[in-house]
Amino acid sequence: MSVGSTKNPLFDFGESEMKEEEKKGGVPGSIDGGGKLKYPLDPESLGALERALEELQIKSGQGNKKIAVVGTTFIENDATETTVLTASVPGKSFGTSNAVFGKLLINSFQLDSGTCSITVKYGGVTATGAVVTTNFSTNTVGTFDFLIVGNGATNSQTASSILNTGVANNTASTAYPLFFNDVNTITIDSNDNQDLEITVKFSAAAVNNTLRVTNGFAELIRL
Repeated sequence: MSVGSTKNPLFDFGESEMKEEEKKGGVPGSIDGGGKLKYPLDPESLGALERALEELQIKSGQGNKKIAVVGTTFIENDATETTVLTASVPGKSFGTSNAVFGKLLINSFQLDSGTCSITVKYGGVTATGAVVTTNFSTNTVGTFDFLIVGNGATNSQTASSILNTGVANNTASTAYPLFFNDVNTITIDSNDNQDLEITVKFSAAAVNNTLRVTNGFAELIRL
């Protein structure tokens, strides 16, 4: 900032306030020997600082960021589409090669009839997912993982996912292992804020059509 300017562009303090603070031995937002702000920032200025730091991290390709944490969701005898994870992916996050990674921990999954779809959506578009068509009445456990990566341009992404389940503590050949993966390319403008969502939908409502998610997360990875 030049000496003759009247406002600090980051903290928005007037020149008289700056001079007054300088008389006290500091400037707005400076740190004293105890690690505390000498001149506390108001919420608006602090928000501007946080956004500026976030932008610097994105541009420099540094710093991963958790954008969603999943709690318990239990779906039973229900054919409506149920959201199990939702998040907002900040604009400019993907760039041309950054990624979003996520995982769901499934501690109960049965499909007695029909099909079950686990779908990852980015920007309102299906990015990837798994469609289970094999019916089984034995309860299984496992994980669902997904990855969405910038595909060399800010308006192109490659997405993949894996569903891997089986009967807990069972090594026999009849352990009902299920393994599904999917790779897809989508064209979403990642310069804008976009919604991220994972949904689960059974094609039929049945007592033994169940899925329980106990934990999970989604994380922005800057490569």
